[in-house]
Amino acid sequence: MKDIANKISSDQPSVPGGGTTIAINSLLGISLFKLTYTVSKKTWPQKLKNKFDIETYFKEAEDIYIKAMDEDVVAFTESMESKKIIKDIIEIPLKVALSSKNMHTLAIEIEQYIKKTVIADHQIAKENLITSMIGGINIIESNYNFFNENSAYIKQTKDKVKTIKEYLSKYRS
Repeated sequence: MKDIANKISSDQPSVPGGGTTIAINSLLGISLFKLTYTVSKKTWPQKLKNKFDIETYFKEAEDIYIKAMDEDVVAFTESMESKKIIKDIIEIPLKVALSSKNMHTLAIEIEQYIKKTVIADHQIAKENLITSMIGGINIIESNYNFFNENSAYIKQTKDKVKTIKEYLSKYRS
């Protein structure tokens, strides 16, 4: 972790930045979520265990976040070297934010079954996922100006960001 933190804080132009940071934050969030689930599911009735295929969700989310950490650096480097902004600078944080939203929704859905001994960890996991959604939105919106605002791509992206913002406003209210 120290190595990654040092890279992020470096003044080198093609180091991990915001996209990598939100992916790491989401990965840490679902790691805590996985802990709370693992501790809690031991006492769940079989019917409840069968209702949720949480291990699959964890694996898919982990894959997204780990892949995003590497892809973010590549996308930034390619944009800087080619002097052309590529869609990945929006797509990568969008994937992380959408996955974080899905995992946060799942965390809320099973929260009533989480043991009290790990509920604080569960709350922290949810907060990490929220922070990643907010960070993803910030990255995406700061890159809109590199694209034609009337393009179908930006309009679709704005619609997806709007769903995340609406989710956050409902959750935060």
